[in-house]
Amino acid sequence: MISKIKFGSVVSLCLLGVSAPASAEWVDWQHAASLRVEHNDNLNQAVFSEDELSDSFARADVEIGRLYQLGGRFSNSRIKFGLGVGGEIYNHYDEMNKVSVTPSLVYFHKFGLGHTVPKLRLEWQSEREKVDDEQRERWLHRLDASVNKPFNHRFDVSVGLAYLKSDGRDWDAVVEQVDSDVLDFEQLHLYSNARFALLPRLMLGAQARYLDGEFHGQCSGDTIGMIIDGIGGPENFTAFGLDGVFNEADFGEGVPGCRYVLDGDGYQLGLDLNYALTKQLSVAVGYSYQSIDIEEWTYENNIGRLSLQYLR
Repeated sequence: MISKIKFGSVVSLCLLGVSAPASAEWVDWQHAASLRVEHNDNLNQAVFSEDELSDSFARADVEIGRLYQLGGRFSNSRIKFGLGVGGEIYNHYDEMNKVSVTPSLVYFHKFGLGHTVPKLRLEWQSEREKVDDEQRERWLHRLDASVNKPFNHRFDVSVGLAYLKSDGRDWDAVVEQVDSDVLDFEQLHLYSNARFALLPRLMLGAQARYLDGEFHGQCSGDTIGMIIDGIGGPENFTAFGLDGVFNEADFGEGVPGCRYVLDGDGYQLGLDLNYALTKQLSVAVGYSYQSIDIEEWTYENNIGRLSLQYLR
């Protein structure tokens, strides 16, 4: 499993390549917006089927970015400073409704001239989430490094490594010897994406991702005993707390909901179809499957989505 990493030092290393002095040859604005509807059949990430809860949500995002083309020996490089604002509204679990603000910095580099040369992308972003259920408010930091290789005008592949750090509030303590910061965790993601143009306006995308680190899952008053027995005692939780959203209203009177954090690993697989309506506007439909192993259990998610995207 991954070890604890000091976030500031990782940011410095990731952005080292953009810290060298270079003058901007030109600047431009970039605007992006999206609307997405998504359904998750195991929203609360439960390892026991009797604890699984599903829901759908709608999300809207708007981002504005300032793009700089560098000069001199960095003439094949660009930097983008971005600021995004987003929001989610859930169909049933409205306490999960949230708004978010996300500053970001992206460094692009093209290794030569021509359409098929590889391209490097380094990205930092820190998302501040404000949730109706206040104990779920958090910062979600992300560092991402990837390389994209176009093989021709119809097919390209990307590989990358992402580091995620979630920094949330302490929940009400339940077990004295266990932390209650359920939304504090770190993960590493190794991923690969491929895109193939089926038609001039129709793009097929495939994604595969390996995840390693700390994962939070759902338990209830009826299943917590099995989890505690399986890990050898409550002191072996990385974090544990009572859940204010998934609770007795779902599991029955006198059966509270709880969340825990344990080490684990897993994978995600996805497919999507993207159709370009205009040069700036496209519509996409997609499906993802996720499987996460924590101790002796596995929780699975099936996620379907429909989105409308604008980029200029």
